[in-house]
Amino acid sequence: MALLEHLALKRPLIEEEAEIKVELGELLSEREIDTLHCLMMGYPNKVIAYRLDISEVTVKVHVKAILRKLMVQNRTQTAIWAVNQGHALANGRLVDVEPGEVVPSEDAPPPLLAMAH
Repeated sequence: MALLEHLALKRPLIEEEAEIKVELGELLSEREIDTLHCLMMGYPNKVIAYRLDISEVTVKVHVKAILRKLMVQNRTQTAIWAVNQGHALANGRLVDVEPGEVVPSEDAPPPLLAMAH
């Protein structure tokens, strides 16, 4: 299903109250989702190619397809789009989160505790 068709089906009656959530699996291929994950991590094409065991040319094809499908202009906007749609990275995987939800990471240091003086 094309993005515009998908969005048309999700459009509420009152535009100002629109909060459209898109399922990544409906919009992107599995490999494009893997590429999006790497984009969210800030990896350059060369690193993405190495991590996904594909050529840099293939990475560029995936990135261009993602930009087109998400209707964004660049990699940064792609990552922002994913976060705004409620997708976050947790332990190296894309997960759905609610607004304001904190997703702990296994490799993140524990939060510092405030000490009373």
